[in-house]
Amino acid sequence: MKVTCPEKRVLQDRCTTSSHVYAESLAFLSAKVGTVSKQEYERLHSIMLHFRKQLEMARIELEKHKTEHGCGDDPKAMAATNAN
Repeated sequence: MKVTCPEKRVLQDRCTTSSHVYAESLAFLSAKVGTVSKQEYERLHSIMLHFRKQLEMARIELEKHKTEHGCGDDPKAMAATNAN
């Protein structure tokens, strides 16, 4: 039975959610090209960049946690973490 670090699971969920939100904002922005004013496009672009930054931060937090906590995807590291 695989034991999962609860915080890792939360951070993975945050990455998944951030990824979906970013992808949706990018698709929305792409669909608006040529149909909205330059000002509106720039506003939407800024929002998309905000979501991309949130995704980058979520990934960094997850990787940092996995490194510091030792609960990465390496089965040996995970076994050592679960033994403690």
